[in-house]
Amino acid sequence: MLPEIFVFGDSFVDIGNNNDLPLSLAKANFLHNGIDFPSQKATGRFSNGKNIDLLAEKVGCQVHRLTFLSTQTQVHHTFAVSVSLLTQSIPLWQQVEYYLKVHEHLTKRLGSAHAQKHLSKSLFFIVFGSNNILDYSRSIDQNKPPKMHVNQMTTLLKAKLKILHTHGARKFMVVGLPPVGCCPAQRIQNETRGCREDTNTWTVMYKEALESMSQELKSEVKDMSYSYSHTYPLIHGFIQDPASNGGERGLLWARRPECPIPVPANFNALLQQAADGA
Repeated sequence: MLPEIFVFGDSFVDIGNNNDLPLSLAKANFLHNGIDFPSQKATGRFSNGKNIDLLAEKVGCQVHRLTFLSTQTQVHHTFAVSVSLLTQSIPLWQQVEYYLKVHEHLTKRLGSAHAQKHLSKSLFFIVFGSNNILDYSRSIDQNKPPKMHVNQMTTLLKAKLKILHTHGARKFMVVGLPPVGCCPAQRIQNETRGCREDTNTWTVMYKEALESMSQELKSEVKDMSYSYSHTYPLIHGFIQDPASNGGERGLLWARRPECPIPVPANFNALLQQAADGA
């Protein structure tokens, strides 16, 4: 059993932090989000039901419905938030700053030695990069080749992970990106409503750089362990063969990005499969 899970990322693992950002235009507090919760109400999660909750339950953590911005006492801290253009957000550096406040609080409450022991047994869950890829696809800078862009992304992430390690983090779960070019905002730009293959190419490029960076980081710092989740092939397989992953409803979701059904019928099962295979 893990004492805590600390979550850093974007809308894939946001449990509703965006609801507490007054200037944010990226909200998920409306249907069909949340339709698979017992209350069938939207919670601020950008999904039909649970996201990071699945992992928390699997490893024995108590699941809280409150976000970091509304409370700082839960057993799994989710700093993640959805971001988009023209909206308020919590960038990665600020999410790390929030964690440093939690670290300071734990050190005062438990003492330095006990806080370090507590954090060394906790899991640090990292989902980073989708919005950076999307922003790059919207405004391609010809003076910055894609490889340079993804290398800058991993350099930034590596620096932040080192800060987390300096402040107690030892166990990391690094989650690779899904095929970003297949998200509705990208597919709606295609006349065929198909995926943007250039964006997916950059996503794969980032995936490879992320795996390499994770290996480098482990060799540079002591007492670090990590798992890498290969999300891309799982989600890409669903998109390529939706009928076998959700029936007619899944088929609509995969082929019609403007469809009002935003998630496949078995999205929770897919997330559970990803957690099992990590």
